[in-house]
Amino acid sequence: MLSVINEKCQPIKIHKYSASISLKSAVDVSIEAGDTLEIPLGVKIDLATLIEKKLIIMPKGFYNAIVNDDEDFFLDNNVDFSYKDELYDEIDGFLRRHHFQLTINNNLAQFLIIPSGVSIIDVDFSNELTIKLHNPRKNTISLDVSDIVAQITLMEHRTSYFDIDEK
Repeated sequence: MLSVINEKCQPIKIHKYSASISLKSAVDVSIEAGDTLEIPLGVKIDLATLIEKKLIIMPKGFYNAIVNDDEDFFLDNNVDFSYKDELYDEIDGFLRRHHFQLTINNNLAQFLIIPSGVSIIDVDFSNELTIKLHNPRKNTISLDVSDIVAQITLMEHRTSYFDIDEK
């Protein structure tokens, strides 16, 4: 679901039943009093893996095969190509109803804030994830590479119920 860009930023699940995954800073940084900085998290969303994990019965590479109409992939993996459109609709529905929510790590929340309160990330966002942190305190806050700074959760939403056309 997440691809690691920086090996020091391997996402972790803190507890067995954690609702979110903890993400780490990809850089050493000091946030001066009153400053706001964007911190890279060393990971990005891997849409193909997200889809393949959602559709557990599907083999690796399935999402790209659907998008690219790769009939040979279906044949090689014993998947009935005639269900392609139905599977695509299921994937499309899943993508339309889900997003990621990025929040500050609970331990940091006593020192730093996210100016917007929370970050909403579309599931098809393909760049490295970052978190914008503001230091409202009077002293400098330092973060090291691999310090846990954020939590990410896959969330369901109902925005598709709005009758608004896409751009």
